[in-house]
Amino acid sequence: RDRHSFPNRRSSDLPPLDSKDTRRHIMASIDPSSIINEAWNGEGFFSFGFPWATQAWSPNPELWQKYFLDPAVSTSKIKDQNLSLTITVGDFNSRYKTSVELISEQITKSGLNPTINYVNRRTYANLWQTGDFEVLAGPTFPQSTPNGYLLPVLHSNGQWNTTKHKDAVLDSLLEKQATEYDIATRTEIIQIINSHLLEHAYRFMPITNIERWTWPEIRRASCRERL
Repeated sequence: RDRHSFPNRRSSDLPPLDSKDTRRHIMASIDPSSIINEAWNGEGFFSFGFPWATQAWSPNPELWQKYFLDPAVSTSKIKDQNLSLTITVGDFNSRYKTSVELISEQITKSGLNPTINYVNRRTYANLWQTGDFEVLAGPTFPQSTPNGYLLPVLHSNGQWNTTKHKDAVLDSLLEKQATEYDIATRTEIIQIINSHLLEHAYRFMPITNIERWTWPEIRRASCRERL
């Protein structure tokens, strides 16, 4: 299975997005529920992009919703007012276009000044790999295992850490969960990782849904999710 999703990720090594406050300001301006309902007809859920070994790994709604549509943060008069920001989005289909337009509208209301940059699929894939963007919106790469995303994408030294963050605390948590065989203990670590990602606002997926990988000669074939 593949997580067919609309990730929102920010390059966090250069100003202004090297500031956690700025990243949190952007996050607090966005309403994932409206994106899910208006752009994706309610067919999706919030996530951080990695497959779950169990539903208990999913972000706690009571927790993650506190980080979005937060008037105290989104309308704060910190240095982000009228901040110019480029949102690059892949030209995939109308749902992605509607999603990024909603995000642009939402963060404009909080005083930011976004510009949408539409790129073709090849350019999007190149940007995904190089990290040469401010905010990138579009599908993630297919993955079937948690560690196939957690370690290469979220770890500071990961091959696909395109937000370029450096976070020793997160790295330690990622490494610890990767070697933990007790599912209950691993679930506790995953939930700490979820909270850490919310607090630092490196990347999130306001809309995620699951699609099967299929081949013409194998009807309804799918890749089994493995740890």
